[in-house]
Amino acid sequence: MPEYDNCSEDLSNFKRRGNIEDIYRKGTLNDNPLVGNHRLLPASRCRFQFEIQTSRTMHNCTVGIHFKTVLGIDIYALNSRWVLNYCDLNTGISVIICEIDELPLVPGRYFVSIGFSSEKRQIDWLDQVASIDIVKTDYYGTGQLPWEGQGYILSQANWSIQNGKEV
Repeated sequence: MPEYDNCSEDLSNFKRRGNIEDIYRKGTLNDNPLVGNHRLLPASRCRFQFEIQTSRTMHNCTVGIHFKTVLGIDIYALNSRWVLNYCDLNTGISVIICEIDELPLVPGRYFVSIGFSSEKRQIDWLDQVASIDIVKTDYYGTGQLPWEGQGYILSQANWSIQNGKEV
């Protein structure tokens, strides 16, 4: 399980594996340096911001943010392609922002990985660049939360029980 010695928004020095281009320059989560440990409440608003530097025009680009459990299970992902479709980036620096109204994860620790693709080819990938601890709070107002093993996603639902009614 990675621990981060220091927090940093500088992504250019983050260790990459394999034949990967180094295009991510900076990253923040809620205006704090991305690299490091983060503590959030359930259903927190999240704002990821990335600075990418390309040495050439890139076509059909996508940016992905992936969340994994401490066991390495992918449980939640976001991708620019799903909302914006593919985009082209000109040579130079581009700023990419992803805002999540309510991060739907149950309390626990998660690792964040980020990727950048162009023309269906992985260009840059930063594995476990950050960790997020979702802290236990009374999200539902009942003192109850899902037990371990009952899933990873929080969601509101409207319930009613008609007790003692004959059918």
